[in-house]
Amino acid sequence: MMGKRLDNKEQATEVIRLAGLALRHFEVWRVYTDQTSLDRLFPAMRHFPDFVRLDEHAHRELFLLYLGCLFETNGNTINLAGLIEAAAKASDRFDKERVSGSLKEADEMIRKIAMVRGGAVAHRGISISRKDLFEKAGLKPDDLRVLVDDAEQIAYAIGRAFGIAPFTVSVLATVELDAIYTRLLPDAGAEGGTTGSYEAKNTRG
Repeated sequence: MMGKRLDNKEQATEVIRLAGLALRHFEVWRVYTDQTSLDRLFPAMRHFPDFVRLDEHAHRELFLLYLGCLFETNGNTINLAGLIEAAAKASDRFDKERVSGSLKEADEMIRKIAMVRGGAVAHRGISISRKDLFEKAGLKPDDLRVLVDDAEQIAYAIGRAFGIAPFTVSVLATVELDAIYTRLLPDAGAEGGTTGSYEAKNTRG
C-alpha cells in the first residue's frame, strides 16, 4: 500500500540533503584521487593501502548514487526536475529558465551518471564489466565537480522557493580527513617515501 506523497517542502528539503551528500562524498573522493593531495598526503596514506582503497571506492559509489537520485525524472521519486514547476509556482523569485537551462546544459553528463548508476552502482548489469562501463562513461573529475556544484545550487534555489534556509551536510569532512593524514599519522606530509607498495595495490575500477 502506497503511503501519502511527501509535500513539496519535504521533497525540497530532501534534494538539499542529497545534493549536500553528493558534494561532500565527491570532495572526500578527490582527496584520494587528486594528484596534489596524493603528493602531499601519500607518505601517510601508504601505511593504510587497503583502507584508502576501500574508502575511495565507497565515496565514489555514494556520490554517483546520490547524483543519480537527484537527476532522475521518474515522477514517483524525489528529484530536481520534478520540483522545478512547483518551485516556480511557489515563488516568483525562482528563476525557472535558468534552472531548466542548467539541467539542459548538463544533459550529456546526466546521461553518463544514469548509465553508471544504473549499470554499476545501484544495479549491476550483465552485459558489460564495471571497468568497461566506467571507461565508456568517461567521467572526468573536473566535469563531475561542475555537476555536483550545480546540483547543490539548483537544490538551494528550489529550497528557497519554499522558504527553506540553505544548510550543508558534513562540511568539515575533508578538513578532518586532511588533519588525520597531515597531523596525526606518522611521516604525514614528508617528502619522498616508498610508494611502490601502495601503487601496486591501488587499482581502481
